[in-house]
Amino acid sequence: MDENEHDFSQPKGLFESIREINRKYKTPRIKMTPLVTASLWALRIYLIAMLLILFYKFATLVIH
Repeated sequence: MDENEHDFSQPKGLFESIREINRKYKTPRIKMTPLVTASLWALRIYLIAMLLILFYKFATLVIH
Protein backbone atom coordinates (compact mmCIF):
# COMPACT_ATOMS: atom_id res chain seq x y z
CA MET A 1 0.00 0.00 0.00
CA ASP A 2 1.38 3.41 -0.92
CA GLU A 3 2.18 5.80 1.91
CA ASN A 4 -0.65 8.16 0.91
CA GLU A 5 -3.20 5.48 -0.04
CA HIS A 6 -5.30 4.32 2.92
CA ASP A 7 -8.72 2.70 2.70
CA PHE A 8 -10.58 3.48 5.92
CA SER A 9 -14.02 2.70 4.47
CA GLN A 10 -13.93 -0.88 5.77
CA PRO A 11 -12.68 -2.18 9.12
CA LYS A 12 -10.28 -4.49 7.26
CA GLY A 13 -8.65 -1.49 5.58
CA LEU A 14 -8.44 0.36 8.90
CA PHE A 15 -6.81 -2.57 10.69
CA GLU A 16 -4.38 -3.16 7.83
CA SER A 17 -3.39 0.52 7.93
CA ILE A 18 -2.81 0.29 11.68
CA ARG A 19 -0.67 -2.84 11.21
CA GLU A 20 1.32 -1.08 8.49
CA ILE A 21 1.98 1.92 10.75
CA ASN A 22 3.01 -0.38 13.61
CA ARG A 23 5.45 -2.23 11.33
CA LYS A 24 6.93 1.06 10.13
CA TYR A 25 7.58 2.42 13.64
CA LYS A 26 8.40 -0.89 15.37
CA THR A 27 12.06 0.00 15.85
CA PRO A 28 12.94 3.45 17.17
CA ARG A 29 15.01 5.68 14.93
CA ILE A 30 16.73 7.50 17.78
CA LYS A 31 18.94 6.29 20.60
CA MET A 32 17.44 6.92 24.02
CA THR A 33 19.68 7.80 26.93
CA PRO A 34 19.35 5.81 30.16
CA LEU A 35 17.71 8.84 31.78
CA VAL A 36 15.03 8.99 29.09
CA THR A 37 14.41 5.25 29.40
CA ALA A 38 14.10 5.52 33.19
CA SER A 39 11.77 8.50 32.86
CA LEU A 40 9.50 6.61 30.47
CA TRP A 41 9.37 3.63 32.83
CA ALA A 42 8.54 5.97 35.73
CA LEU A 43 5.74 7.49 33.66
CA ARG A 44 4.34 4.03 32.84
CA ILE A 45 4.38 3.03 36.51
CA TYR A 46 2.72 6.31 37.47
CA LEU A 47 -0.03 5.87 34.89
CA ILE A 48 -0.69 2.27 35.96
CA ALA A 49 -0.86 3.40 39.60
CA MET A 50 -3.35 6.15 38.70
CA LEU A 51 -5.52 3.62 36.85
CA LEU A 52 -5.43 1.24 39.81
CA ILE A 53 -6.48 4.05 42.16
CA LEU A 54 -9.27 5.04 39.76
CA PHE A 55 -10.59 1.47 39.53
CA TYR A 56 -10.35 1.05 43.31
CA LYS A 57 -12.31 4.25 43.87
CA PHE A 58 -14.94 3.16 41.34
CA ALA A 59 -15.24 -0.30 42.94
CA THR A 60 -15.66 1.14 46.44
CA LEU A 61 -18.35 3.56 45.21
CA VAL A 62 -20.26 0.77 43.49
CA ILE A 63 -20.06 -1.59 46.48
CA HIS A 64 -21.34 1.00 48.97
